[in-house]
Amino acid sequence: GKIAMKKLIILGSAVMAVSSAHAQLLGATVNGQLNFNGDLMTNYFDKANGFVPSGYLNSGPSGTPTVVIANPAKEYGFDDGANHDEADFSANTLTINDVSVSNGSTVSKYTFSSTAFAGLTMTQTSNNFPAITGVLVGNVVTIDIPAWSNATGHNAVFTFSSVPEPTSFAVVGIGIAMLIRRRKSSK
Repeated sequence: GKIAMKKLIILGSAVMAVSSAHAQLLGATVNGQLNFNGDLMTNYFDKANGFVPSGYLNSGPSGTPTVVIANPAKEYGFDDGANHDEADFSANTLTINDVSVSNGSTVSKYTFSSTAFAGLTMTQTSNNFPAITGVLVGNVVTIDIPAWSNATGHNAVFTFSSVPEPTSFAVVGIGIAMLIRRRKSSK
């Protein structure tokens, strides 16, 4: 009766709320890559290429571009004296910062891969770059930034969320259908 219907609606709402919650990226292993001007062979987030400043997780003893997301910590840094770039993950965001101390920046591509990205969506939630695009496909996040010309700093924030499971929608749909049917039959 009415009690069973209320329980079904409450259960469906709870399942939907839980499954559409924000992502939890802390503790996930991620591999990062920073490339300039279409050169996909040189990864500037790799300490071996000489441009990783200390204080970032990719500057650690291994010096590799594979890190474990932690907070508070900044995962990726690059600095060549003219530009300072960083990528900072939190439990559910990625912040890209680019500071030019000279006269702008070249075309940049940030690529991050992690099994933790599977089943998530990514939305750009703030941005003051002249232009930037970010996409998440499967386990790979790609951020593309065209060249810009001025000595200034820019940042963009991308937020990760869990994709609601189809069964969550089904439970809620069944509950609503039963409620409508119950109301029609009582008239």
